[in-house]
Order: sequence, then C-alpha cells, then structure tokens
Amino acid sequence: MSNTNQTNPSRGGIHPQKYRSGKKLFPAGLVFFEEQETPRQYIIFDRAELRGQCPMEVFTTSSLQLEYPFLDQHQCEIFQENGQWYYKNLSEEVYTFVADDMIRKGDVVPLKDCTVIRLVNERMLTAVFFEEYVSGRDWRILNMDDGRHEVTITERGNEEGGASLSLSYETGHWEMQEIHAAHVLHNGEPVSQKVKVRINDVIQVGETRFIFEGSGLVYGYPIQQSGLSISIDERAVHKALKKVTLLKDINLEINPGEMVLILGGSGAGKSTFVNAVTGYEKAKATIQAGDIDFYKDYGMVKHQIGFVPQENLLREEDTVYATVQNAADLRLPKDMSMEQKERQIRAVLETFGLTGRERELVSKLSGGQKKRLSICTEFVASPTLFILDEPDSGLDGIMATELMENLRMIACQGRMVLVITHQPDRVANLFDKVIVLAKSTETKVGQLAFYGGIQEARDFFGVDSMENVVKCINARNEGGDGRADEFIQKYKTYAATQEDGNDQVFIEKHENDSVLSRKRRYEDSARRAGEMQSGLMYKSRLEQVPIYLGKQFRLLVYEKNWKVLPMSALIAFLVTYVLGESMFRNMEYTKYGSLAVVCVCIWNGMFNSIQVICKE
Repeated sequence: MSNTNQTNPSRGGIHPQKYRSGKKLFPAGLVFFEEQETPRQYIIFDRAELRGQCPMEVFTTSSLQLEYPFLDQHQCEIFQENGQWYYKNLSEEVYTFVADDMIRKGDVVPLKDCTVIRLVNERMLTAVFFEEYVSGRDWRILNMDDGRHEVTITERGNEEGGASLSLSYETGHWEMQEIHAAHVLHNGEPVSQKVKVRINDVIQVGETRFIFEGSGLVYGYPIQQSGLSISIDERAVHKALKKVTLLKDINLEINPGEMVLILGGSGAGKSTFVNAVTGYEKAKATIQAGDIDFYKDYGMVKHQIGFVPQENLLREEDTVYATVQNAADLRLPKDMSMEQKERQIRAVLETFGLTGRERELVSKLSGGQKKRLSICTEFVASPTLFILDEPDSGLDGIMATELMENLRMIACQGRMVLVITHQPDRVANLFDKVIVLAKSTETKVGQLAFYGGIQEARDFFGVDSMENVVKCINARNEGGDGRADEFIQKYKTYAATQEDGNDQVFIEKHENDSVLSRKRRYEDSARRAGEMQSGLMYKSRLEQVPIYLGKQFRLLVYEKNWKVLPMSALIAFLVTYVLGESMFRNMEYTKYGSLAVVCVCIWNGMFNSIQVICKE
C-alpha cells in the first residue's frame, strides 16, 4: 500500500516523504481507540513493547503503557528491521487480528502503512499503524455504524471545484461515489468511479487521510490550537554609547507538538534568539501564546518555560532523586500534595530511563545520564515550551540519538521543543521544522534565513544535509560559502509567496462537530488553559528560601563540608598559640589577636560562601 500523503511540512508534522539517513526511518505512529472514544496517538522509535494494565502517566521510548485492564501486561512488540516494521504477538489470552488476519502468540507479521490492528478480550481495542508519526493532529473516529447511509467529505476552502466524495451504504458494504477532482485517492491510486470500501482501505481527500477500520473512518484533523507566535523586530545592546543590533526581522510560529531544530553559525544569534523568546533578555518583540504575552505576563508564563543549558549545573554530590525532588519543590505549584509530587518525580525518572538510580550520586552517572538528569530537573515542572542548548554535546551517536528520541517523545505530548545542536544530521528525522539563523555579511546582524520542514530546508538550500545548510551561510573565514545575505533575501521572497494551505476537510452535515466549532473549541481550550495557569499558586522567592537551606544542609552532609565548622576554633587556637600568654595579659595584644581571629573567620566564611553560590 503506497503512502501518498504529501502534507506541507511548513505547516507542522514530520515531513511525510521518506527521507532516510542510511536505514534510519522516521518514527512510526500508533493510534488507539475503543469504540467511539477519542483516539490517542503514540510514537514508536525502533522498537516498543505494548503493555496493558498500566497507568498512562509514563511515556518511554521503549514501551507503550496503556490503562486497559483487558489487555495483557505484555501484549505485543512492534519493531523495525532494515526498513520494515513488524508486529510480534506476546499474548495468549487476547485475540489479536492484524489486517483482519488472526495471529497467535509468538507470531511475527509485517506491518504496512495504515494497517488496522484489533485486540479482543471481552472488549475490543482498535489501533491503526502509521509508518510515519505525524504531529499536530487531532485524531478522531467518524462512526459509520450508527444507521446513517451517506457521508460527504469535502476539502475545506475548496468547496467549489475542490476535492470531494460521497460514501454510500449499499447492500451490506460502503462504496465511494460522486468522486470529484484528482485529489481523491483510494489506497494511493486516483479513482473516478464507484469503488467498494474494505477494511484497511485508505481514502485521501486533499491532504487528509481516512482509514476505514470496519465501523468508521479514522482521520487526523489539523489542530487549530494556539501555539507560540514569535515576532522579533530587533534585539540590540549599547556598547560604548553605540547601538549594536544583534538580531532583527524574525517572524515565525511554532505549534504544540512540534520539535524544532535551531541552526546557525557562530555569531548568528542562536543564544540571543532563545533569550529573547524566553524573556531572559527582552527584545523589541512580541512573543505570544494565544492571548498570553510572554513579556507582559512573564510572572505567569515563566513557570511554563523549561531551559536546559549546555553546561552541567548539577551538584555532583547530590543524589539523583534529591536533585529532581529539589527542582520539583521549587517549581511545582505549592498546593500540590506530596503524593502528587512523588508520582510526578517517579514518572519523569522513568521517562528518561533513570529508574533504579535514585540513590546514586550525580558524580557516579555517565555523561548521557547526567544530560538526562538535567532535562528531568526542567521537565518535572511540565513546561509547555522546552528549550535545550546542545543537549547532545559530548555524547556518542547512540546516546545522542536516544536522548533526542526522549525529546521527540516530549514533543508528542503536545509540548513545543526547541533544540540547538551542531550535529543535526544524525537525528534530523526526529524534527518537524528547522529555524536557520544567518549573520548578514553586510550588516553583521543575525536574521532569519529559513523556517520550515527538514526536507524543505534541504531543497531550499540545494544541499543533501543539514550541516551543509550551515556551511552555505557561514562566512568564508569560518569555512563556509559566505552566502548568508543571498539566502536571507531569498527566504524573504520565499516566505511572502507561501500559500496559506490549510489541509482541512469538511464532513457535511453528518457530523455534529463542524470545522468552525472545532476551531472555536480549541481557542476556548487554549484560553481556559491560560486561565488555569494564571490561577496556579507558585512559591515566592521567600518561600523558596527554606527549600534552598534544606538542600544546603543535605549537601553539607553529602559533601562533608561540615569539616569547615571547627575551622574557627582551630584558627583561634593557632592565633593564641602564636601570641602566647601575652595575648591575655596585654590589652593591646588581646585586641590585635581578636581582630586577627575575626578577620580570618570572615574571609574563610566569605570564600566558602562564594564557592557554594557559584556552584549553585
């Protein structure tokens, strides 16, 4: 079954063209639903085990944990080898049907794009397998087993002359009828006459796919949820009474569920861009998420921003659990119960593969584990915007890929993830979009040279790798081609000519949930989320002081810094020993001796405090 979905990458979602770096595939997707419940999509990397009877709070790269009591604890395994995906049945109690064929325990069968999987044991769970995970979709099931006899699907915005078709129920089966335009495909092939619809069939209208699973159509509707709107007019500083512009003319939008790569040469403004977006260094800009202004409402949104710097800021002599617990105490709402906080910490540690290492000291962890722990300290607060500066630096290819898969999984939970990396090609298949910043040769100012999908970027720059994209815009004295100004200007023209293609469909009259009402619902949802966020009470700086002091006391024990406590007594003894008995007989010596003891103690305490503060 061929995959003909050609979703425009500039509008979100991992680009569906099969770009492979060697044999590395895009992550796969698995959409689950039971009867008419809202479908849920999960991401699968190279291999994942599906486990039933587990809470859905934990998301890992190696397992899908589903809270369905009628499934086995070890239900099945989905994996890929040499570019082909397979399904292995691990259950003896649950009847398993793959593409309508029953398979037994231990059987391994190949999976194609849009394969329907059914798991039956008193109740039935249906899943649709996709060779490529697509983000930014609200998955739905259109029930066609409720007595209706006709469904009309029309491409939204193209009602006149656009793609459309009708499905009619005829003598025990559904048929495609009244097909208009070549944009209607059936199993990847153009169709212009009546066609019987069978299970696993894929109907494509415009750029939206419908999978017939027997009792209805499963489809992913583009989410209209408010994302992050970034409009930076200028970011400048003043040096020696002279204005120096660092960044200007950056306009883009990031949608929930997207993982975005940030590329640029030295001095292009990557760090300046990140600081402007997070509000750490405010620019002449408008940064908004829906109706929430990041600069005006910074006190509210700062708790929803997570930033992981390149440097390791962990305390080496603290334990793994205590490190995450301290971050949770500082960043989670103060009315959250200890039980909820404990569950959050455990889920985050399991998500990033640190379960079982809770009592280990940070100093005993490997480089990759420390990176994951750094991410845990930010992710425990459940930020909606997650920014990481070179999280894969110093890691080998396998560890870096595993870490990036964790980040991809975070994005799949509806978060916006921005990553700066200097080795993008080994994990390019995990990103939805790329931001390319370039430093103009003429003005020496960082500007936007491209924003869009990964394959779209390769085509735009005329190269076959993301590293070559950077080479195109780097200055000649930095080993580049010195073409920054060319691509800055080219992108201005390119962005202005991009069509506002909304790959939407309209299901005429037969579904109460219309396109317009969905859009309103998502906008209302985003507004309510903002209101809920503003209603949360976080700890003030004063309330954070006891947490900080508690941590310092704990570290005093772990790091054995208690050895400095008798230092004052030791200094007093040494001064007294040097001055001898005359210190207590002569008032002048007593003053000098006391002053010496006090000064040494003050300097000793000051230097130790500076050391602790700098570490923190």
